[in-house]
Amino acid sequence: DLSLYFYAKELKEFMILTGDNKLRKEAEKLGFEVHGVLRVFEEMVNQKILQKQLAVQKLEELMKVNLWLPVRECEKLIGVWI
Repeated sequence: DLSLYFYAKELKEFMILTGDNKLRKEAEKLGFEVHGVLRVFEEMVNQKILQKQLAVQKLEELMKVNLWLPVRECEKLIGVWI
């Protein structure tokens, strides 16, 4: 993640995708667009790469093992897909 940050800082035109909170805060402070795994789910559903029903199932599975995910945001996204 850190090498991506330095590369994006050099080019100044990248969105950063990370689950690292420290990197997220620093990148946002410098004005970068920053997203996490929920954005990946949203984009896969929007691009019809992943069906909503399967996205709900996989996000619920991920929530069981990744305790760092923002629960309210996950539940909101699941609510949109149901």
